[in-house]
Amino acid sequence: MDIDKDKLQYLFKFIDEYLCDSIDEVLHDSRDDPHFSAVAVSNMIKCYIYIEKQMGENLPFDDVKSYFDYNVYTEAEYQIFEESRSKESQYYKDIQY
Repeated sequence: MDIDKDKLQYLFKFIDEYLCDSIDEVLHDSRDDPHFSAVAVSNMIKCYIYIEKQMGENLPFDDVKSYFDYNVYTEAEYQIFEESRSKESQYYKDIQY
């Protein structure tokens, strides 16, 4: 596949910001009736890391947990996110990475 790396990197600048906004939405969502998908955000983070590594980028994170750490989320925030993801994963209908 022939992809212009510079154009993909340009998109990734926006994706990184979008991911942090999406994490915040999950963290502030209702625990009883969530409207934002922690599974989808987790999938996007994993795909983002995978594609960046395939392009030869050296990232300061290599999984969802270290992505949270790098973006200065607390351990408590990560645990809230992970609990939401785990609960949702039981009924999530789409692919899960």
